[in-house]
Formats: sequence, C-alpha cells, structure tokens
Amino acid sequence: MEPTEMQARPFVTRLCGPALWVYFDEDCGICQLTVRWLRPLDAGRRLTFLGYLDPLPLPPGLDLDTLEARRANEIVVYAPERGFVHGGARGIVEILSALPLLRFVVWPARLPGLSHLSEALYRLVARNRRRISAALGLNACRVRPPAGSAST
Repeated sequence: MEPTEMQARPFVTRLCGPALWVYFDEDCGICQLTVRWLRPLDAGRRLTFLGYLDPLPLPPGLDLDTLEARRANEIVVYAPERGFVHGGARGIVEILSALPLLRFVVWPARLPGLSHLSEALYRLVARNRRRISAALGLNACRVRPPAGSAST
C-alpha cells in the first residue's frame, strides 16, 4: 500500500483492519444474540452482517448451495479487500480482530494448540446451539422461545 493511500484511510479504518461480511444463521437465537453484542462494538463499521435467509452478495467462489451447507455448521466470514473466507473459530477470531476494543486480546487464539482448542470449543457450541438458545429463552433455529420470554 502506498504511504499516501495509507494516510487517506481514516484512523479507525486502519485500526480495525479489513471490512468483513459476516454470514450468520439469522434463525438461531445464540447467533442473533452474538450479532446484537457485536454491533455496538463495531466503531469502525467494518462488519456487515448478512443473514442466510437473504445471503446476497455471495463471496466469489462460494455458491448458495455451498454457503447453505456451511451454514448448518458454522459462521462464514469473508474479507472482500483481502479475498479470504473463514469459518468457525477462525471466523470469530477475524471478527473480534476487526473490533478495536477486542483485536489485541484475541491473538492467543491464533497460536498453535490454542487455535485447535478454540475450534473444538466452537464446534461444541455449534453442535449444541439449538439447546443453548432454548435454555437462554431465545429462538432456537425454528423453535419459538418459551412463553413469557423476550423474542429476538
């Protein structure tokens, strides 16, 4: 990147890193809650949240069927400026790295060993997201929240 190009970018944009498209399951309560927590932390407006019910635009090289297949198991994160697509725990690390308040605390998740541990933890939560959502009184992937609880 040319120095003049670097100076032209706003400070927050440089601090936050690349813009990310975040594809999430908008029907899942824990996913909705996570997005609701992340939005206020996105000071640089680097995150674009895209639900799977209306997943356009699609990342290059990722068709709707492939995106739907990945949807069942993980969040998908695409960086249009850099061209990478990540899912699972690595996608979460990329999201947190784009947030000024959290980018410096996620570096341990990139270390060998810890990255495997974070992926295993992500997979455990992903496999049980319907039960976790229901236990929290949230939408649980096409299951309505219990009567009397707040709907998202």
